Amino acid sequence: MPPSRCTIIVSRSAAVISVKPACLALSSCSRRISAVCPSLLRRIPCQFAREYNDALYTALLPVRKKDVVKARYLFVVCIQAAGVFICGLFTVLRMTALRDVAVYRANPLMNANPAFLAYLLVIMLLFNTIFLGGFYKTAYYYGKPFILFCVAAFIVVGLGETLYHIPGLAWLGTCEGAGLARQAVLLLAAAMVYAAGTLLSMKRSEQCFDKLDL
Repeated sequence: MPPSRCTIIVSRSAAVISVKPACLALSSCSRRISAVCPSLLRRIPCQFAREYNDALYTALLPVRKKDVVKARYLFVVCIQAAGVFICGLFTVLRMTALRDVAVYRANPLMNANPAFLAYLLVIMLLFNTIFLGGFYKTAYYYGKPFILFCVAAFIVVGLGETLYHIPGLAWLGTCEGAGLARQAVLLLAAAMVYAAGTLLSMKRSEQCFDKLDL
């Protein structure tokens, strides 16, 4: 039976779905960590796939090897989209109902605003390109891609916590006024880069996995 171009692959391994911290709007520290920790959890399905020899199993199914990679990317993107949606809800709550809470009025750290969501998309893109892209070069080793992703992600977190303190970039940390329009443009640009980068990473991973001798 010829493989379908839209095959949905159901893996033997358990699907571990990470839930974003609901405390996003309650702690500035948790906002920074929530941008990285869920991505750390999303590596677990790749670890299960290796331990259960899942790549070989799915490759033996009547589907193309490229569809195996595509299914993994679709799974990750769905989880990331759900995470951005939840973070967006709490960001709106922070900017509306909780905007006058004392702890936020005197907050020296990154605010929950559209710029924060843009940073979140950048970190997710790093996961898709560095970790997933690195994993599918061998479909087995994930240690080095995981460490490289962690380093890159915390660099982005550090930049996010630093840039709005620089004169002329204070609009990155605001939750009101004209700065929100700039942040909206930044968020839109980050979404476009995320979509394009993830697609390119998936195509490259498909090519790498298709060449592997399993």
